[in-house]
Amino acid sequence: MCAVDDDGGQELTLADGLRPVADVAEGVATAAEELVRQALPRDGSPAMTDLATEMPWQTAEMNTPVVNTLTYASLLGYAATDALKAMVLHLRAPDLVWAPFINARSGLDAASTAFWLVEPGIYVDERVRRGMALRLHSARELKKGPSELNVGQHSATTVSSVREAADELGWQISGSRQRQARVGRTTMPTPKQRMDAVLRFRQGPDHETVAHVSWWFYSGLTHATPYALLQFVDHGEARDGATPGVREAPLVISGPQLVSAVGALGRAVLNLAVAHGLYLGVDVTQVEKVGRSFDALIVETLDAMSRAPARTLPFIPKN
Repeated sequence: MCAVDDDGGQELTLADGLRPVADVAEGVATAAEELVRQALPRDGSPAMTDLATEMPWQTAEMNTPVVNTLTYASLLGYAATDALKAMVLHLRAPDLVWAPFINARSGLDAASTAFWLVEPGIYVDERVRRGMALRLHSARELKKGPSELNVGQHSATTVSSVREAADELGWQISGSRQRQARVGRTTMPTPKQRMDAVLRFRQGPDHETVAHVSWWFYSGLTHATPYALLQFVDHGEARDGATPGVREAPLVISGPQLVSAVGALGRAVLNLAVAHGLYLGVDVTQVEKVGRSFDALIVETLDAMSRAPARTLPFIPKN
């Protein structure tokens, strides 16, 4: 797959056109990973303050509630950077139609959940409840595993542990039939709500995110829903096939779709890394610097795509 460049001579592959985006996205993943893999609070940080004031929320079943929450956040943050690094591989060898967006969805889910745990400006009791709610959610998802894996007992043990800690603290937990896990007054947001929150971080009050569209679209691809899969069929090139009544059409790998996906995932990872660093009291200057370069290139690339005819744009494959 290739496209003619703007001079009408040399042909550029889709990978050639996406190489600058892949390079800067790789820089985002590297810088962010250095932050999210850290779990040691610095003196004077919000995390250290939480540790110093967590005693009222310690229980026999949960004697390190803040560390528990921070550990979950670090694990999920690493999963998010891992997904972004995989997205870089997709950009450098763009020969898969749907897989990059499924990859983006998993990374957005990880980044947004991690952000919910380390979100700045919440009190320690709220942070403890968020960690407990995630643990409850995980245990109930585990329960859905096949019986031959013997995960049911582990799930029941974890739910019991969360319930006992909540009872000691005077909090109620949600039942198994409730869709979103709840501990006390804290309910785990939906994936779309979490995604919206991480993308809104440190943006203006009127900032609009792509959460409502992206989550719907990427989830459709993840679950192989026809409405989503068919978005990559070039209906304009449809023709009659060898079988009477059956028409054939080529699949399209869309450069703008790929750049939009890596833009959403990269920004979510960046916002998470900044939030994680601020919570621990770690310097976030480098990741913010990389983020500015990333944002500028994403905007520049999408702008170029919107102005150039598809047949002459290096980022759009020619069928």
